[in-house]
Amino acid sequence: MEITSFAPVYIPTLNRYEHFKRCLESLERCTWADKTDVYIGLDYPPSEKYVEGWKKIDAYLAEKEKSNGFQNLYVRRRDHNCGMGNPKSNSALLSEEIREKYDRYISSEDDNEFAPNFLVYINKALTKFEDDERIYCVCGYNRRITLPETFTGNYYLANDFVAWGVGYWTRKQRPQKYRSFEYLKEILRDKEKYAILRKYSPESIRDIVSMLKLHKYHGDVLVNVYETLEGKYSVMPTLSKVRNHGNDGTGLHSKSMVEDFDRYFSEQIIDEAADFDFNGTPQIQPEDMRTEQFGQLIPAWKKAVKNLIFRIDLFLLRKFNYVPKSKYI
Repeated sequence: MEITSFAPVYIPTLNRYEHFKRCLESLERCTWADKTDVYIGLDYPPSEKYVEGWKKIDAYLAEKEKSNGFQNLYVRRRDHNCGMGNPKSNSALLSEEIREKYDRYISSEDDNEFAPNFLVYINKALTKFEDDERIYCVCGYNRRITLPETFTGNYYLANDFVAWGVGYWTRKQRPQKYRSFEYLKEILRDKEKYAILRKYSPESIRDIVSMLKLHKYHGDVLVNVYETLEGKYSVMPTLSKVRNHGNDGTGLHSKSMVEDFDRYFSEQIIDEAADFDFNGTPQIQPEDMRTEQFGQLIPAWKKAVKNLIFRIDLFLLRKFNYVPKSKYI
């Protein structure tokens, strides 16, 4: 497969020096790193506790700007804290800059570690599926899965999404309505849409309720909902091209560490090959695929209480368009 356009990679970061260093250097070791433009957004520390790590990353990047294995390395140092999850966040500014210049791109968090063939897999997928309107994105990460013996491919299509290293086409953007709390409420109240989610992505219903109660968007959930309702898919590798180290209590969504939970992700086996070629024709995720789950993190009684309150919350949202403020989200 001839690749004529290589996707740039953008990575927002702030102060997690060890995570960021591992991330960037694993990317630098990838096949085709020398053909790849990399954009780093270094946010400004919001308080004193972030300064030490921020200084380490700043100094490290200053050296990498002098010598690195990428086609180009661009560092955007913010002069004030841009934060996360808003239209002018560090990540959003990087994304906006990238989408103005390129027709495809790869986004990553700073706590990922990449397989040697990560860039090959993503770039080949972005070329192979460019004109396939069913495909929304290409995920580099996949969970610990077991496929049926009859499945022989090294990838599949799924209404699934994990944001740990993802390839996109600039023209294939998710409709803005999927970033509207009113539309999310409408989805729950619409019998047809609700039935589709209940059948194909039941966890998304719980996640929508959580977003409405927190009044906070979760991008991975929005993609899952969008793909399920619109008949779109992510390309998923059967063997993950990414290992994640962000479940150690240092991340935005990981405020405390459970040691076994952290190891479940940080010791995950990933592809060690330097190259990748797509094997077989595109297949939808097999119904009998099994995903290895991490053990129970909360007591059974608490899970039962959460489930009960969730059902009450869902009833209030669907029947009365009321967003409750109950505790167990």
